[in-house]
Amino acid sequence: MKKGTIIALVIVFLLVLVGLLACNSPRNYASISILNPVSGQSLPAFLEYQVTSLIKPEGSWSRVELYINGVLTRLDTPETNPGTQGVVLQPWIPTKEGPTMIEVKLYQRGRTPVSTGQVAVMIKVMDEQEIPSTPTLVPPTPAATPTGTTTPPPCTMSAALVQDLSIPDGTILKPGQQFTKTWRVQNNGTCDWENYKLVFVRGNLMGGNSPSLLPKVSAGSTHDLSLELFAPSYHGDYSGYWQIQSDKGSLIGPELHYTIQIPSPTATNTATATVTATPTRTPTPTATATPTRTPTATATVTSTPTRTPTPTPTATATATTTATATATATSTPTSTLTPSSTPTVTETVTPTATTTATPTPTPSQTPDPGSSESTPTLTQTTPPDESDNEQTLAPTKTPTEAAPPNDSVETPTMAPTITHTPTPTQVPLKTVQVKTENKLDSGKTMTFTVSCDASNGLAISGGYLIDDEIVLVSSAPEKNGWQVTMSNQSKASKTVTVYANCLVGFSGKVQVSHTEQVIAGKSVASIKLGCQIAGNVVGGGFDLAGSSNLVVTESRLVGGDWVISVLNPNRTKQTFTAFAQCLAGSNLPVVMTRKDSVKIPAGKSKVIEMHCDSVALSGGYQVPAGITILSSQPTTLGWTYEVKNNTLRQLIFKPEVLCVGSIFQSDQEVKQP
Repeated sequence: MKKGTIIALVIVFLLVLVGLLACNSPRNYASISILNPVSGQSLPAFLEYQVTSLIKPEGSWSRVELYINGVLTRLDTPETNPGTQGVVLQPWIPTKEGPTMIEVKLYQRGRTPVSTGQVAVMIKVMDEQEIPSTPTLVPPTPAATPTGTTTPPPCTMSAALVQDLSIPDGTILKPGQQFTKTWRVQNNGTCDWENYKLVFVRGNLMGGNSPSLLPKVSAGSTHDLSLELFAPSYHGDYSGYWQIQSDKGSLIGPELHYTIQIPSPTATNTATATVTATPTRTPTPTATATPTRTPTATATVTSTPTRTPTPTPTATATATTTATATATATSTPTSTLTPSSTPTVTETVTPTATTTATPTPTPSQTPDPGSSESTPTLTQTTPPDESDNEQTLAPTKTPTEAAPPNDSVETPTMAPTITHTPTPTQVPLKTVQVKTENKLDSGKTMTFTVSCDASNGLAISGGYLIDDEIVLVSSAPEKNGWQVTMSNQSKASKTVTVYANCLVGFSGKVQVSHTEQVIAGKSVASIKLGCQIAGNVVGGGFDLAGSSNLVVTESRLVGGDWVISVLNPNRTKQTFTAFAQCLAGSNLPVVMTRKDSVKIPAGKSKVIEMHCDSVALSGGYQVPAGITILSSQPTTLGWTYEVKNNTLRQLIFKPEVLCVGSIFQSDQEVKQP
């Protein structure tokens, strides 16, 4: 019995001990759920979204992790993101379209999450009208406290646009013009605005200060928000979007925007038609010998100058003046021709430098026979195939007393010497394409360079050929060649191709200008580069090294400058470098741009070939976010692109090619045939 009693007591003791331990151990009631967005919701790509989660009970957590499609994107702790009444806001910018799983994991201690929350959303590129307004979160009202008092509900943050006070949409401004944009807004929420800011959201920043701190605005009152901006320096339509940001970082109210236009420069035709004295042949009349002394026989043969406009800038008949002086200074006995058969000109033709009139040929007129003035005339030498029509005077009938000893020309001919202003001539040019194929290992970022030295040419542009698992970091000039930096984000080695476009036959040189630009978070920056000295811009490039997720949306020639535009979807500032290639020297080739606009279906790839009538110098483009350029490469007479649309809707790609042309029109729109 004693043994059985002892065993029973031991069992009872153990049960009591287990119960006590269970009562004293902390119970885990912590949980997390996602309030915004909700499952099935569509979110805009490339715009920041606040993932809002609720933790119960408040304060019972050590960290919250945000996962996007299984990839850790953000980690927050109570120290970095204390939240309000258990609400945690985690900003995130979607960069890829398609179905997306958003997951949050709540940790108390240790490596195992105590609770998770998930929602499935659809990410897509949206038009302005499609973008949903930013949801205003009203945290739940807390439960009653043991003392019987309740915490009042938090105030609401809201804003409304009352009036657009300046710069209506479509206002036409001059390049570089400073202007002030003002909106009248109302605080239609219940929270006073303290430490609120006006921040740039997207579009063209135009030198605006973002963020701009706002003064205190009480609930229910209105305030005029103003921005000092500068119009871009090149023509086009430009828009910018701003929004009010609360002291906790939430964007509230409608987007405040401006839209302006910079007109294209008016083309000025500087070509001036000129009048050129063009002598024509007239029959030589029959000479009759008389004993009178008259001026030199050259005055008996007359050509009627015909005024003909020529395409050269100036044309001056310099020999006309010399002919007049000779006829006046020399008087010799000679034969006299019958006046009735002596055709002469009615006026002395003095070719002017320029004129815009188009004179028409007129027949010769006979001057007054009684006039004693000797008029020097012009005789045109007939081409060989018209020698049977040539009329000359017989020199035997003209004994010249005052003529120089070596002046024994049978037919005295005063042919004008036409002096033309040299027309710019185009040096025969050609391009040679040099390429290298390179191996890019998995997970590596490497730089490859191809040189034009072997082709005896000058590197004026370049390109590349990659696939959609390669990220392009830079494509820019490097000495007398082209350099491309790429990152292989796949699990296999890849073969990539780098091209250099080499200009052969140009006697000048290539100059490279570059500049570095800092882009504010969630904004677009544009840089335009020209030549440091006189020359023609013929290409450009960029370097995004050291910056993450930057997207080049424009690289092309605009009005004689190379323009690079870059989108920064990050919240932090980023830096990039833009380059321009310039040809400098004599006999510069004229440049014209051919443009096209190509529809790229959703989820599809497309090859676009741009052609020149002569030499292709470089390629350019405008590309929306969501399109990847897989290939940008020179060809003998053009440029080839391969692009892929990564979105779920049709997008427009605008390729360009710079060609050597006959007329300088650096921004002329020429549609591809």
